[in-house]
Amino acid sequence: MKYKIGDKVRIKTWENMKKEFGVNSKRIQTSINSKVVVYREMYNNLMETTQNREVTISHIQNVSYNFKEVGFNWSEDTIECLIDEYLNIETISRFEILDIR
Repeated sequence: MKYKIGDKVRIKTWENMKKEFGVNSKRIQTSINSKVVVYREMYNNLMETTQNREVTISHIQNVSYNFKEVGFNWSEDTIECLIDEYLNIETISRFEILDIR
């Protein structure tokens, strides 16, 4: 498993997961071998309870993660990156856009 308990991570957008894995009705199966399925309702619940899709890993079970902020099992495939990595990317991008030296 790439992430550990206590890590703050950012979840991919619903649109990005749809592009990556495809959508069957209102659910996404994150990989062929995965038993973890993300339902649109799960994602909506995530968006209602968190800001910017940022969550903290509270429990790891087999091939899935549980988050402190929202329930359900989420696979590693649904995680975009660690929050620290995301913030670093955003900071660099803003400076590049503004051409600050």
